[in-house]
Amino acid sequence: MGRLSAVILVLVFALPHSALGQEWSDEQLEVWDTVKMCWSASDIGTISSCIHDDLVTWGLGREVPLNKSDVVALNERWLRTQETEWSYFQPLNIEVWGDIAVVIYALHWAELSRVTGERTSGIVNWTEVFKKEGGRWLLVADHGTRVGGD
Repeated sequence: MGRLSAVILVLVFALPHSALGQEWSDEQLEVWDTVKMCWSASDIGTISSCIHDDLVTWGLGREVPLNKSDVVALNERWLRTQETEWSYFQPLNIEVWGDIAVVIYALHWAELSRVTGERTSGIVNWTEVFKKEGGRWLLVADHGTRVGGD
């Protein structure tokens, strides 16, 4: 990751949530922190621990829904073949109802293929559903739509 990219990434994560145009409650921030932690994880154990055993997701461009084992396998492959150069998370809405939360956000990213050296970037709008179990927010469902990029 380049020095400028690292600085931008640190600034985005360090900005107060009010700087992003929203004032979030402590409960909403707890869910949002989970989203950021799970996306920034660089090991499969952490990624897997973010996902509920009953996960159902379309993934990006998939014809059939995926489950937790499918998503873990895709992330294992991604960790071997890709490297995130930078990413920016823009929270748009966070709703919490007891032990269920829905998060809607835009993810802007750039990555480098470790295989081909090709750089790609994009924007994906995500809707994610979390369930709180054992004091932790776990991803139970999501859907992403690519809206821009390479």
